[in-house]
Amino acid sequence: MLSITSEAAGKAKEILDKEGKFGWGLRLFIYGGG
Repeated sequence: MLSITSEAAGKAKEILDKEGKFGWGLRLFIYGGG
């Protein structure tokens, strides 16, 4: 369980680094907020 969470966090960080915090946050806001 812990390793899966760690892997997911790693992928999330990778995306965050690639697209930038604003772009990633905006996408999360759009998908999360509907």
